[in-house]
Amino acid sequence: GQLSEQELRVLRFIDDITGYVNSNYMNSICVEDAARFTGYSRSHFCRLFGEIYHTGFHEYLNSVRIRNAEYMLCALDVPLSEVAELSGFSDTKSLCRAFRLAKGVSPGRFRQDVR
Repeated sequence: GQLSEQELRVLRFIDDITGYVNSNYMNSICVEDAARFTGYSRSHFCRLFGEIYHTGFHEYLNSVRIRNAEYMLCALDVPLSEVAELSGFSDTKSLCRAFRLAKGVSPGRFRQDVR
C-alpha cells in the first residue's frame, strides 16, 4: 500500500538526519545545527528524534563517531590524536572517554586486541 503523509515525513526526516550526520560527524555539530538542517524547531526535532531513534541526538552522534573511530583503529596506523580529530572528537581525552563508555575498553587496548 501507499505510505501516509506522516510516514513519508518520518522517512524524509530519517534520510535527512542520517545523511547530515554521516557527512558532518567529523565537525563540531550540535542539536541546533541538526534541527536547523531538517527545518524543525529544536524542541520538535528532539521530540521526533527521540521517538524514532530512542536516544538523544548527542548519543546518536557519538555512536557514529565511535563507529568511525573503531574503523580507523582497525584499518589505519595513525596516532590516537588523529583518530580523535578525524572522527569528530574535540581531543584524545574525549575520544577515550566516549570509546571506553561505549565499548568497555580504551581505544589503545581495542587497537591492540584487533591486531
